[in-house]
Amino acid sequence: MSALAFACLFGQPAKAPAGVEALGAYLGVWETKGVSKDTAYSKAGNSSAATNCSWSPNHAFLVCDQIVHTPEGTVQNDLSVYTYNEKSDSYAFFGLSRNAAQARTPKFTIDGKHWTYSGGFDDGAKHIQFRTVNEFTSPKTVTYRAEYSEDGTRWTLMSEGSSTRVK
Repeated sequence: MSALAFACLFGQPAKAPAGVEALGAYLGVWETKGVSKDTAYSKAGNSSAATNCSWSPNHAFLVCDQIVHTPEGTVQNDLSVYTYNEKSDSYAFFGLSRNAAQARTPKFTIDGKHWTYSGGFDDGAKHIQFRTVNEFTSPKTVTYRAEYSEDGTRWTLMSEGSSTRVK
């Protein structure tokens, strides 16, 4: 009897997919609504996004095309590419924005239902750390929090919201 059949018969939860299959949690069309806070690194206001994620033809990459309406009133068109490296048992994220000179490549990890993007930058003499944590609260709902820290201990909320799978 397979593990999945055993789980179905005896009520045990099936193990979450691993490797590249874990990225499939984001397949489909998503609508996002969020609220940004007024901080040193964010401007207060509402934001929204429409995202469409699908597998690349060879099923090695999850590719997401996104239109974002920012609190500043601008519209961004972003392309996100996710993949998994079997040799290092790690995930990678590459974010491209139209009219931006370079790709974003924050550290990207998946731990169960939590997808975390993290990194940092220098602001004068200060090193600022940032993280965004997406939590899959159901197969059709993801909540997120974006935060920054000057010391790695105390985190300041920059934005939060949720995404709903509509297709």
